[in-house]
Amino acid sequence: MDHKHKTYRKAELITAVLSLMEFCPVEDCNPDDCPLYNVRKLKHPQRNKWLSALGEDDLAYLLAYHDVCLNLKMGITRPHPNSLHSAQDGPRAG
Repeated sequence: MDHKHKTYRKAELITAVLSLMEFCPVEDCNPDDCPLYNVRKLKHPQRNKWLSALGEDDLAYLLAYHDVCLNLKMGITRPHPNSLHSAQDGPRAG
């Protein structure tokens, strides 16, 4: 991956995480089980400093955590990627 693409990717990740730093979009609050809980308590300059210090892996982790949490709170389940069928398919004939 070239430097320009990597910089663009990090900017996209920062933008996405930034949208989650005000409050939980599901509960419209700051749940204490969220990895952004303490960050949300910081003043904006400290939040921005914290955010800019994160690497791509950390940013991607926060977005993945949010995705899983959102799905759990919304009652959405996904089949395990290694499963051959989903629960919605019903039981397989043996």
